[in-house]
Amino acid sequence: MIRFFTLLLLLSAAALSAQNIFWITACANQTFCLQPGSCAQGSILLTEKAVTNCNTSTVLGYSYKIDLNNDGSTDLQSDLDTVSGLFAKGAHRITWRATDNCGHVSTCSYLFTVKDCSPPNMVCINGLTQTLNAPACTESFSVSQFVLNYSDNCTPNNQIQFGMREVNTGTGFPTATSIAFEKCQQGLHTLEIWAKDANGLTNQCNSYVLVQNGGGGCECITDADVTLRGCVRTTNNTKLSGYKVRASVESVSGVLPPVTKNVAKNTTDSCFSLPATKLPLDGVYRATLRAERFGNPLNGVSTYDLVVITKHILGQTPLTSVYQGIAADVNKSHSITTFDIVETRKLILGIYDSFPGVPSWRLIRPLANTTDFSMLNAVRDTYQFLVPTLTADVLLPSVNFIAIKTGDVNQSALSVQSESESRGAPLLLQLDDRHLEAGEEFSVPVRLRESAVLAGWQLALRGDPTALQITAVEGLDEENHLRAADGTLRALWFGAQSRTFAAGETIFILKVRALRPGWLSQALTLDDQQMAAEAYGEAADRRPFALHIEAGGTSAGALFLPPQPNPFALETTFQCQLEQPGELVLEIFDAAGRLTHRQATSADAGLNRLTLSASDLPDAGVYAFRLRAGPQVYAGRLVRM
Repeated sequence: MIRFFTLLLLLSAAALSAQNIFWITACANQTFCLQPGSCAQGSILLTEKAVTNCNTSTVLGYSYKIDLNNDGSTDLQSDLDTVSGLFAKGAHRITWRATDNCGHVSTCSYLFTVKDCSPPNMVCINGLTQTLNAPACTESFSVSQFVLNYSDNCTPNNQIQFGMREVNTGTGFPTATSIAFEKCQQGLHTLEIWAKDANGLTNQCNSYVLVQNGGGGCECITDADVTLRGCVRTTNNTKLSGYKVRASVESVSGVLPPVTKNVAKNTTDSCFSLPATKLPLDGVYRATLRAERFGNPLNGVSTYDLVVITKHILGQTPLTSVYQGIAADVNKSHSITTFDIVETRKLILGIYDSFPGVPSWRLIRPLANTTDFSMLNAVRDTYQFLVPTLTADVLLPSVNFIAIKTGDVNQSALSVQSESESRGAPLLLQLDDRHLEAGEEFSVPVRLRESAVLAGWQLALRGDPTALQITAVEGLDEENHLRAADGTLRALWFGAQSRTFAAGETIFILKVRALRPGWLSQALTLDDQQMAAEAYGEAADRRPFALHIEAGGTSAGALFLPPQPNPFALETTFQCQLEQPGELVLEIFDAAGRLTHRQATSADAGLNRLTLSASDLPDAGVYAFRLRAGPQVYAGRLVRM
């Protein structure tokens, strides 16, 4: 590498020695502008410098020749080393000559040009205001409206070109000499006004126009609304409220960038109107509509639904409506199988909080044929509409949804209050009371006090977690009961055929362990909030269970019935059947265990009623109640709505 650079230096030195005289200035073409206000002459200043390798003297002599207009002739020459003065517009050639004392001569030649450098002079007005009027609602502006005066040093006024455009809408000299604004371009617009002379020199100034609406009729409409509407009813044509509708409206073509509007609305009415607003005009849109409802998954779902599904599968009593089939198909397999029974039973027993594969409610499009069970495959949850070329607000055709409570095959999903009021006379569950000793384990037969023909039953029993633990159940299939961690037992029974139970017959046996001394009647209660305690007759009639624990010793017997309705909005009633006169005491406790209400009354032998008003409780919510008749206690939960 070192040898290579050494060789370059030697070659450069040899070239310099051979050249003798070389120019140290550019010796290149130069350009000068015309005098201000003149189109004839321009002032120039030229000089060039060279050096010599003459060893006698470094002094050089200079001279030059000028060929005006570069036409091949010598018009000016001089022995000076500088050229200055006025020269006519055009391209001229100069040739410089340098000599030294060693007799060496060197020349350089180039063009110097005198040209027009001044763009047109132009004065613009500050701006204009224009009002749009119907029916045209359009106003045009020309460049001449914005130029107050103009001139150029070389180009006649009639040869100066003009152009205009809005700022930030282009580059270079604009080709348009006018611009129009319509009703959707109202407001302030800044304009670029351009002028160009014959030599291509340009000048620019800015002005503005204020476009405004006149007496009306020129309003700008750039978007429109698409409104979806419809109603929701149950399978028995009852109006349904408390649901949500969702819609997605997306552009298919004609709108850039693409537009998607997602809208939703909760409604307390059975009918709804859902607008998707401010959609750009002239687009083609697709709208998709769906509805949904949430709530207690157990609402309307009971052991009787298992009876109905079983009879359908066995062909004993087939379902009559596809809507019933949709309610029964809780695994969404498009068929009704034993697996649906398994999944529904898990929900009733509390193994599931909700069905894993389907929502609590399904809101679907009405079916044309509700008796053809092959239509289980044709269920649709959404509507779709195509909106061609949107030019104004659109109200889409009204549609309907059918609301189906999942798991509620017998279509009983009503308010809890209505369900309570629709049940028949209580069916008594009889247990023998006994005093408990801490650590004692014993069996408690649960019997029916009267004979009954039943297709199924369900209940939840709660042991006081400080006093009693339910350890096992005998007489029920394993899959028909569940002992929860909180001490609650959920149990059910159903069959494809109704069964006659004799009075006093044991329907199952509880295995319990006492945690502290006390009476069984004070430690064991029906928990109607965990599961509606009820039995189902052969004709689908429902009777609530009531827990009757037979008093021991000399205690007066008492039969307690569940409060009805529960939950309640205005008032609820407690009932107690006494064998002997005595005192009834009702106590209500809040969630923190504080006593919020107490009432006592002297009761006669026979059926007695205690009424609790909503105004007796401070707020809506869940409360605990305790009803005492002598040593016997009936406890449970109460809900004020």
